[in-house]
Amino acid sequence: MKDDVSRTDRDPDIGRRIRFLFERLGGQKAAAATDKSIRSLQRYFSGAEPPASVVKALAQATGVSADWILFGGDEPTLQPPGSGSGNQFVYVPKFEAADAARGIGQDGSQSSAIAMRESWLRGIGADPRHACLLAFGGDSMEPTIRDGDLLLIDRSVGQIIDHGIYVLLVGGRLLVKRVQLRHDGSLVLRNDNPAYEVETVSAEDAGRLVIEGRVRWFGRTV
Repeated sequence: MKDDVSRTDRDPDIGRRIRFLFERLGGQKAAAATDKSIRSLQRYFSGAEPPASVVKALAQATGVSADWILFGGDEPTLQPPGSGSGNQFVYVPKFEAADAARGIGQDGSQSSAIAMRESWLRGIGADPRHACLLAFGGDSMEPTIRDGDLLLIDRSVGQIIDHGIYVLLVGGRLLVKRVQLRHDGSLVLRNDNPAYEVETVSAEDAGRLVIEGRVRWFGRTV
């Protein structure tokens, strides 16, 4: 397969098939598998020429043949997301907090992806389809989470569901806070570093907070 698909050989419906695979994988997983941004992949939906590397990566990630992506045929039956033995690996995209001013993944800020076992992700309570990694910066959560630690976030959690550590988007910044939900709907935001003050958010204001996800795990190099 040549590095770029020739325009004369290209089936006009290739964009529809790429979109089909993109939607079945989910945008973040498709981006991680192809090493392309979500925006770049979406360009192929409407006619941009896909490089062979993207076609191969989508074929490997979904189990379809590259020939089907390029030339069509009977629509394949894909395995539903989350099914299978649970021993397979999934690509979890990694983002830099400093590059996510509009939210995780909104600025094409994915820096890389790490393969993780699906069964392990489920075991720690993370949805493999919505998991991502975030490079944490700052000392607000020390000694629990240190500057440079890698956080694993379940982005399927879009609201405060229990007392835990969450990633919030506030004023163009991603904040990592230990959040306590009160009975009246207000929130208490705490930092593990005692040098930072405790904040209380009213029930009304809590409804306007953007919750990027819940932290399920963190790790660091030694």
